[in-house]
Amino acid sequence: MSEHDTTRHLNERQIETLRERLESERRRLLERSAEAEEREDEIPVGEAEDMVDRAEESWDKQELFAAREEERQELLRVEEALGRLSKGSYGLCFYCGEPIPFARLESVPATRFCAEHQEQLEQGKIDETRPFDWPTSRADS
Repeated sequence: MSEHDTTRHLNERQIETLRERLESERRRLLERSAEAEEREDEIPVGEAEDMVDRAEESWDKQELFAAREEERQELLRVEEALGRLSKGSYGLCFYCGEPIPFARLESVPATRFCAEHQEQLEQGKIDETRPFDWPTSRADS
């Protein structure tokens, strides 16, 4: 570990457990994405003869697109977490900069926030776009 490694609150076994969980989630999301792409190809476009069928086709496409976008965002969070893990900067809350407990990381490996700030984020009390200026402003970086 480097002197600036922020994963000091995690032991090697915990880090390996989290890496395995993140890599497994990454594989799962990639597989789902491939399956969704196949399903999308199976939805006929413009072949319906009446308005109700066309509306149903459009709805199916919109639902699939929304699900794929959500999965794409989750995949980005997982890949971002894997990147932080490999750089030794994984496991700090993006808002307050404090270490996120292993139990929370184990439960939600791609999390970027401690439980308190995740709750505040979900309640609209904090803004995800203005988190703790991490890691660029850390005095020890």
